[in-house]
Amino acid sequence: MKTRSSLLVGLAGLALTTGAWAQVLPGESRYVYAPVVSVDPIVHVVQVPDRRQECWDEQVTYADGGGGSPGATIIGGILGAALGNQVGGGSGRTIATAAGAVVGAVIGNQATRRPPRVYNTVETRCREVVDQFTEQRIVGYNVAYEWQGEIYTTRMSHDPGDQVRLRVTVSPVN
Repeated sequence: MKTRSSLLVGLAGLALTTGAWAQVLPGESRYVYAPVVSVDPIVHVVQVPDRRQECWDEQVTYADGGGGSPGATIIGGILGAALGNQVGGGSGRTIATAAGAVVGAVIGNQATRRPPRVYNTVETRCREVVDQFTEQRIVGYNVAYEWQGEIYTTRMSHDPGDQVRLRVTVSPVN
């Protein structure tokens, strides 16, 4: 009994489709629906970057200071030039003044020189890390459908479900 009702439904469907064909005039299009036989997803495996920031604490050593005071160097140079100017005469006095300025500046710098201050601190350092992972992505569907007793296949961007819409066009062959 089930086979007989399936046969009747099939014949009725064929009669309806044949009627749809009869209504299409040359150059016109009609739309009909065909049952989908199978849908197979097209899967591509792709590499996907995963960017993340990796941070850590790091001990850092700094040294600051040390050296002489600029003010003491300048004052020492002025005092040395004044003392050098008191020695000699003529061009000797000019040379003594210049030498006194240099020696005074060095003495002023050395008198205020202290060792550099060294200290440790903890600083956070960061960098970008890029990991790769594979992912399967559906890029389309291979769809098989039945139309007037024949099986056809097409590729679609989406899953059509139980039926696929067809455009039927009649045109004469010369």
